Amino acid sequence: MLDPINDHDERVLRIALAIIARPGDADVADCVDHRGLAKTLRLLADHREELAQTSRRDRWTRQHLHTSPDKLLSAAAELTEHSVIPGDPWWPDQQITALDRLGVTPPWCLWIKTRPPIDPTRIWGRAIAVLGTGDHTGYGYENTRRIVHDLGHQRHPVAALTGPGPDHLRYGGLSAVAAYALAADDTATGLVIGTDPVDTPSILNRAGEPAVYLTTTPPGVTDTGRDLLDYHAQLHAALARASLILETGTEPHILTHIEAARALHQPLFALPGPADAIPSRYCHHLIRRGHARLVTSADDLIEDLYYADH
Repeated sequence: MLDPINDHDERVLRIALAIIARPGDADVADCVDHRGLAKTLRLLADHREELAQTSRRDRWTRQHLHTSPDKLLSAAAELTEHSVIPGDPWWPDQQITALDRLGVTPPWCLWIKTRPPIDPTRIWGRAIAVLGTGDHTGYGYENTRRIVHDLGHQRHPVAALTGPGPDHLRYGGLSAVAAYALAADDTATGLVIGTDPVDTPSILNRAGEPAVYLTTTPPGVTDTGRDLLDYHAQLHAALARASLILETGTEPHILTHIEAARALHQPLFALPGPADAIPSRYCHHLIRRGHARLVTSADDLIEDLYYADH
């Protein structure tokens, strides 16, 4: 008997995999490498009941794990709009390859929504990633908005990251603040990486639209797992040219981003608050250890990048 899974193209198979398996799952990726997409999906479909009961069930998008293969593939075929897979013009091939070299499994699929006539390939590898703690001060909040505006005024794109679910501001921290600023500022341009699907990016409901909104979450899928935020933090670093750290705590996704950026040999900059302020301590630690360069403005950052390139 012919397997209906084999009748679908790579895009639909990748979307189906993204529905039931979170990005970054090394075991699933290893299975895809050895068996291919179709056979991996068949294996997962045949054992979905057992997988739903395993101790590692949080790896799966559980509301879809019980779905039959036919319904799963039918749902995937409806989610091709805005999808981007390897080989597509908008796939950030160089940056994803760099992520792969770090031992991080590439995403199965991306969903990218743009504000016309922006070409996202002009942002890949050029944006300044902005990150900071959710326990920031008013000083950090205003600095973030100012940096986004000033970088935009000088035509430097910004990369922001939002957190999962209704607490995206707390989890995303100052990077989520940057996302709001990016969407609301007419002079700014850049990228927002979110955990919300492209059809409901809640981070932008109260603002405008960024130049590019990117997610690994399929439309209609709700995934609020913290490990997804950590995975997006690595993607955040890989898609950027450099990272600017404002008031920064030691939240796992922030440490993950910094580790990835350093492993990719990307410049790290820090704009802390007062030396005795708790949210600034980790910034000062990075500066003191020589891991980040102190900047006070967008002009400082751009000047340092210029000399690094020359």
